Amino acid sequence: MKRFSAHSIFGLFVLVSLGGCKASHLNPAGSSPGAAAVKSTPLTVTVEDGSKMPDFLIGTWKAQPPYKWEITIAADGTIPKIYYPIARMSIDVASRLGYKTGREGAFWKFELGQCDARYNPATRRLSVGITVDSFHTKSPVIDMSGNMNDSFDGAISEDGKSWTAQWLNIAVVPGLQNPDPNSIKPRTVVFTKVSGQ
Repeated sequence: MKRFSAHSIFGLFVLVSLGGCKASHLNPAGSSPGAAAVKSTPLTVTVEDGSKMPDFLIGTWKAQPPYKWEITIAADGTIPKIYYPIARMSIDVASRLGYKTGREGAFWKFELGQCDARYNPATRRLSVGITVDSFHTKSPVIDMSGNMNDSFDGAISEDGKSWTAQWLNIAVVPGLQNPDPNSIKPRTVVFTKVSGQ
């Protein structure tokens, strides 16, 4: 089983995503083809010193171009929604399942695993980890499955309006050759808060 950065195969996912999507579904009951029901589990931001989550974290954080990530933090401290750009769809985090179809039988489906979100008031660092336990993407030109992990870690600005994070993505796709894991370097992603308090 081989590991590599999904940046190197991003173009393959785009072939599916741009294949004339007919529908994009969120599946709280696991209703996508072949998907099993998954217990809904909220993803909550843990404040490391036990204090109340600061209001400036509440809202939707949108990555500046060329990245298209969006992470929403609700007033109760949960992260209900993430826009996952590799699949070009929003994820209902609690439902854990996503399914998207395109032309000529193309589809993308995935199941989220354990995710994590933490905020350290002393350093103003926000960390979010997203685990895709399994994905399967198929189009007339590719048929690929595996799993991947995305992690974001960085400081919130003093004015509470931007978050500069280091993004690390590692995907595991059986049978594909990949570079040494140590060669996978994080990319800097700057998020700005586009809605919320």
